[in-house]
Amino acid sequence: IHNAKGLVFKNLPKKIFFKETTATLALRSKPSLTEGERYFYIPKRKTVVVLEKEAKINQTYWWDKISYDTTIGYSANKYLKNVKPKTATTTATLALRSEPSLESGERYFYMPKGAVVTILEKNVASAGGFKWNRVFYDGQEGYCANQYLK
Repeated sequence: IHNAKGLVFKNLPKKIFFKETTATLALRSKPSLTEGERYFYIPKRKTVVVLEKEAKINQTYWWDKISYDTTIGYSANKYLKNVKPKTATTTATLALRSEPSLESGERYFYMPKGAVVTILEKNVASAGGFKWNRVFYDGQEGYCANQYLK
């Protein structure tokens, strides 16, 4: 998984979990309300990728290590509920990108035709004549054009 600085995270857990935010929720650099940086707020009802469940307990909260919008950090799991997101199949070889755009961001890799991807968020943007979904595939969160998914 890449974070906002483009670093690659290896040794992902064999079982990836998905949760949905039950409130607007801060994504933080450390599992703490007072230490570290607050990256940004994740809106309510957004799906996140859980990399490590109950990673730390600090200040009476259990913290999950998560990925959202290609940024990795910690959020209080009190405000996350388990979900089973929908999946889709690629209908052609399809690029997984760091941003919902053909012009900006990086192309991580190509997903083969017939690959099953997890849909984290549908229609997050329209750019380059495509509507874009936020997806998870083969340990990587990113964006792909939704017209090539069924």
